[in-house]
Amino acid sequence: MNVVSLYGRITNDLELKYTQSGKAVLSFSIAVRGYGDNSNFIRCQAWEKRAEMLTKYFHKGSRIGITGQLISDKYESNGQTHYTQDVVVNTVDFVDSKQESAQQRQRADTADAAQQAQAGINAQNPQHNPFENNGKQIDISDADMPF
Repeated sequence: MNVVSLYGRITNDLELKYTQSGKAVLSFSIAVRGYGDNSNFIRCQAWEKRAEMLTKYFHKGSRIGITGQLISDKYESNGQTHYTQDVVVNTVDFVDSKQESAQQRQRADTADAAQQAQAGINAQNPQHNPFENNGKQIDISDADMPF
């Protein structure tokens, strides 16, 4: 029997994609507490209705419970064989309450807004290097020192 049951937090922003045949697919990772202080990062795939539901109700940082099947694959890159293991999601459990989820989303949106605002400020006011003097020597005397 191939059944995987995991509980953790989504580690990346969820981006719904579509195959050439029009099927919705979502690839994401969840962080699952391991032994000691270690965390395991498990790659997951969701397809069609589950993928659409996940992108609608979950986001980076959301706690989630999933069950699914482990799939193994391999691919060649630069002459080396790489092996992968992903969990194909069969069921999804909401772990965060609606209020917790809304608060997490608000904190994430606030952090994004702050980063965007800082980027705008930096673009409008490029950093000035106080030691730059257009290639000329800067004269500093002991009287200029604050100590």
